[in-house]
Amino acid sequence: MALTLIQQLARWSHEFGPGPDRGSAVSLMKNSVLDSIGSAYVALNEDCVEGIASVALAAGGAEQATLIGRKGKKAPLALAALHNGTLIRALDVNDHLAMDPNDGTKLGGHPSDNLAALLALAEHHQISGEAWLDAALTSYEFFGRFYRFLTPDLPWDHTSAFGFSIPLAASRMLGLSEAIAENAIALGGAQSLTLGVVRRGQLSHSKFLASSLVAQSATQSVQLAQAGVTGPMTLFEDSRGFNVGVFRHHDGLEFLFAGNRERHMIDGVTIKGFPGLDTTQAAEEAAIQVARLAYPDGKVAAHNIVSVDVVMNDHPMTRTQAADAERRRPATRETADHSYYYLIAIALLDGEVTPRQFERDRWLDPAVVDLMARMTIRNDPAWNDRAPGGFPCSISMRLSDGRKLTSEVGYASGHARNKMSREQVIDKFNRSVRDHLSAGQADEIVKAVDSLDNMSEVSELTRLLV
Repeated sequence: MALTLIQQLARWSHEFGPGPDRGSAVSLMKNSVLDSIGSAYVALNEDCVEGIASVALAAGGAEQATLIGRKGKKAPLALAALHNGTLIRALDVNDHLAMDPNDGTKLGGHPSDNLAALLALAEHHQISGEAWLDAALTSYEFFGRFYRFLTPDLPWDHTSAFGFSIPLAASRMLGLSEAIAENAIALGGAQSLTLGVVRRGQLSHSKFLASSLVAQSATQSVQLAQAGVTGPMTLFEDSRGFNVGVFRHHDGLEFLFAGNRERHMIDGVTIKGFPGLDTTQAAEEAAIQVARLAYPDGKVAAHNIVSVDVVMNDHPMTRTQAADAERRRPATRETADHSYYYLIAIALLDGEVTPRQFERDRWLDPAVVDLMARMTIRNDPAWNDRAPGGFPCSISMRLSDGRKLTSEVGYASGHARNKMSREQVIDKFNRSVRDHLSAGQADEIVKAVDSLDNMSEVSELTRLLV
């Protein structure tokens, strides 16, 4: 009898390897791990995470995994996945999968949303750092492969992938039998679907919470499978399964469990330089550059700006986001960090884009609102050829003194085709944690991440995150 796709995935989870250039893949993964920890710390005091933190802290239960930044607090595995995953994702500063590095196919989403769940499971089960890194690489690889099937015409959000990638990678890391792995993946996948509406209109907390909710369920799926609970083996093939109801076709799915390819998916990852949507990174950088051309301190008073013309590439994501009327006048923090208009405006006014630019409902400031109204955004197919695989941007600003200044960025600093150096990643991490950790504590974490592949247990890292 032919194996179902769930069974094929369970086999793949045990057989997959990072490929011929494992050393490079591991180094890039360490960058994403450090960046994710920094992303979690910088979100600790944000109002948007308070509700999730209060639920995790009040729940009680077994102390199985560390809650990042919570003074020695631990929680059951699924709640740790929810809490830590929310922190990593909340401010939209964690990594982004820009493309498949093997063929340049543009992808998306945030593969580091896998890490909190895998870290909790590894800590609880006393897994080595090397095994955890291999599991993390497996989760990134599968996430990218799965993302290729969630095309823009479908109503499903990319976070649906984590229902598969987390139990699949966890099965490898924990050395689960194929039978248990099959059920963990089936249980996680069956509960994974998230609608794309979480990223439309005026955005709610669901925008950043979606991945953590799926990760929480996926973590429970691993635990349930270990306890003998079963899932649907024909999750893809059934007439009411994924092929028909989600992907809407049956072709090419063997790509999900194909063997090693020349380059690992981690090589297509962007480390973000700024808070905000992945498609806005070049725009934010270009706005900061043009502001510095105008004035030495890089800050332009709103009343000195006559107009701002923005040219993006011609891509479904940039077209849709620029045309969304709700993003021209954001009413929530979640909408603001997904708004070209707001992010470009504050970059021009402040000469920077950091979490500070989202304090005190800045998007409602009359000067900011007025500047956003004087901004035009259009799409130019010529950018597609000049910076393939990126979200490039050029900005022209006309000032009241008659000057017209222009700046353009093809690949933002940190993009998969313009990668940050290790020193730049560490600098971003230090800036992210400085309000919560001493320089010595931050340095300890950096050294621990560098040493992950030599750790006998991942808890050597997690004990530093309290």
